[in-house]
Amino acid sequence: MRPAFPFTPIALGPTLSATPIINISAGQSNTQTKSDSYAGFIDGKFHVSEQFALLGGFRVQNDKVKSSSFSIVDPAVAPATVDFSTTPPGFVVPYAPLALQTGSVSKTGWSGRVGAEYKLAPDVMVFATVARGYLGPTVTFSGLTGAKSSVNPKTVRDVTVGLKSQLFNRTVTFNANMFFDQYKNLQTSVFNGTEFLTENAGGFRANGFEVDAAWRVSPEFSLNGGFTYSDTKFTDYVTACPSVVKAGYTCFTQNGTSLIQAKGEPLSGAPKYSATLGANVTLPISDSLQFDWAANGYYRSRVQYDVASAIASQPGFVTIGLNAGIGHPDGNWRLGVFARVVSRGVV
Repeated sequence: MRPAFPFTPIALGPTLSATPIINISAGQSNTQTKSDSYAGFIDGKFHVSEQFALLGGFRVQNDKVKSSSFSIVDPAVAPATVDFSTTPPGFVVPYAPLALQTGSVSKTGWSGRVGAEYKLAPDVMVFATVARGYLGPTVTFSGLTGAKSSVNPKTVRDVTVGLKSQLFNRTVTFNANMFFDQYKNLQTSVFNGTEFLTENAGGFRANGFEVDAAWRVSPEFSLNGGFTYSDTKFTDYVTACPSVVKAGYTCFTQNGTSLIQAKGEPLSGAPKYSATLGANVTLPISDSLQFDWAANGYYRSRVQYDVASAIASQPGFVTIGLNAGIGHPDGNWRLGVFARVVSRGVV
């Protein structure tokens, strides 16, 4: 990596100097991971009556993961060499390749669910479920410095209550649900100032609701939309201290490493609000030709990419898409054009 001359040139002689080229990858890295997973499951529904049914399922799995990583000198940027093809010449700061590292893990875990559903009407159903999710362990090595991460299995307890319905002679579909999720050992990616690493968070919760609807106004015209509110929050997460700390948080040093307790921070990359809205038109021209047109909009609120960081975030944005085409009714062929506009800086 050669930044735009941010470093003081290094004197190579009375009249020659070179600008440092910083290599943070320790050369050319090679990382291999082999995962084997074995699982068995059962899932079913028992109808107590025509309106009421019980749900249940269970899954057990075993995961075996083996990983290895090493690096060699990159011949394009060998350590302590000078690149005379640039002005001023570039000098590669010395670095050492990383020796072979290995890691492995094997663990058995389970997931399952219990619940019930009740039909208030032939096309209206309410339901509730309690479920346990499981994601197996892994061993990872970063591509830059070869840092090893031993990641424990992730588990989640999910409680969901919802409604599914089709109304007005099934021209309108409306679905809604509320969810309450509690995670242990959440597997997440965190920037440590140099690179992204996969780590476990001690505790994490996500509560919210989502709705989606579709209206077939006519055989040629339909509308659809959806909205999701998701309040995510770490309940316990000690991780690397960001370069610029958000107000209200304080870093501390442990075993020579600068850390921060990110309790109360949202999940990286997770918006609190998101919404979609769309319209579709299909107009038959003949038995073998039809015109179609679609417009859709998508909104996503602000997200944060590095926990407790005051700068690593992206404002909300709106995306508007337009699509029009002509083709065969059965989809054998179609010619179309599309346009997409992104508006940034939205709250």
